[in-house]
Amino acid sequence: MITASDTELEPFFDYFSESSQMTKAKIVFHIGTFCGIDAILAYCGVGKVNAALCAELMIESFSPDLIISAGTAGALDPSLNVFDTIISDSVFYHDMDEGILTEYHPYLEMESFPASSEIITVAEKARRISAWPMVIGRIVSGDSFIPAERKAVIREESGAIAVDMESAAIAHVSYANSVPFVAVRTITDTSCEGAEDFDQNVVIASERSADIVAGIFRLAF
Repeated sequence: MITASDTELEPFFDYFSESSQMTKAKIVFHIGTFCGIDAILAYCGVGKVNAALCAELMIESFSPDLIISAGTAGALDPSLNVFDTIISDSVFYHDMDEGILTEYHPYLEMESFPASSEIITVAEKARRISAWPMVIGRIVSGDSFIPAERKAVIREESGAIAVDMESAAIAHVSYANSVPFVAVRTITDTSCEGAEDFDQNVVIASERSADIVAGIFRLAF
């Protein structure tokens, strides 16, 4: 699991038994078990480069079977509420010109990094029994917080329902390394709100994401 911040990572330790740590490129990788399953936890720092660096180091160092981009996101879809949790079926960038990743490395068939179909199937089961609202949809990422007036434009252009600053980069690295990926992100601010709501809601949203990831783990492994 990779989160952007220590605040987003903290609730994952409620389900985690740590055996050791490794530090590389100023990123601390926590090694242990999550819900009894071998797992690595790390927070990468905010933004796409930090996220890509962390994902590549995690893959090279630990050869994971799955990468999860976890934590929080902003809503683009006006029907979403604060603390709804989004399970990505695909992710991409909202700040990259069209065609770059289909015409050049990693030569995508379409402008989308698909999520693990197996995990999506498990997420559908988890959604039916979860105490928390869960939505499956597209997430886009970029290197800035999005003001409310810009969210509608990004939604129309991308078809995404939520936005963050890391998931597309983590998915990009996972795709290039043929590692299954999914994002689990809980909404901190709606399509009509801005970054100031993030600070108010990040703790509860992060707890919600950790709880849902734990539920998916229990069903999947």
